[in-house]
Amino acid sequence: MPAEGGGNITAMETTVRLRTRIPAITCLFAMIWSETGCLKDNLSPGGWENARWGMNEEQVTRAFKEQVTPVNPDDAAMAEGGKSAQSALQIPKFDIDGRKFRVHFLFGSGHKLETVQLLLLSDNLYLADATFKDLEAKLAEKYGPVAFKSDDDSLGRSLLFRGALSSTRGWKLSATTIELGYYRASQDGERHVGIRYISNEVRNQSTKRL
Repeated sequence: MPAEGGGNITAMETTVRLRTRIPAITCLFAMIWSETGCLKDNLSPGGWENARWGMNEEQVTRAFKEQVTPVNPDDAAMAEGGKSAQSALQIPKFDIDGRKFRVHFLFGSGHKLETVQLLLLSDNLYLADATFKDLEAKLAEKYGPVAFKSDDDSLGRSLLFRGALSSTRGWKLSATTIELGYYRASQDGERHVGIRYISNEVRNQSTKRL
């Protein structure tokens, strides 16, 4: 094979050059795919923010420093996880685009983190409507089209609240399932918006027991 400056390139030199180029080409394609969304699954959080599935209370507290506080029993009643999951820690006010949410960290068996739930700190009709639509658009932009959805006004036991389920949107990622819910209380018509980040390991185990 002719060289750029004259002479011939040996077979060994050709192999070396190819070996050095292939990783660079692979990285280039990976960058392109991630920009176009083909590698959206790499965006899948193995938890939420600085929290990771399987952390205990002490580790979550360290991860968020002064933001985390012990949960208020009245607030804990609003959070739902697996059958054995309990909310022991919370962030009382967490800002998302100027809107305030309460964050619950739910721990299951072995005091391991398995669910994180965010609840909008307002039941205002117009704010709830706008928040649900904005969050749905932002989550779809980041994680792609919804994997499952429902719109139902019938009475029943919702994922986040007990009352009349209005709308649910879900994204199934490699380590986490994300559920966005918009609910209307059955008696007084209050609106509630929440997001749950659920460990797929825990979710899959719960499904197997059905």
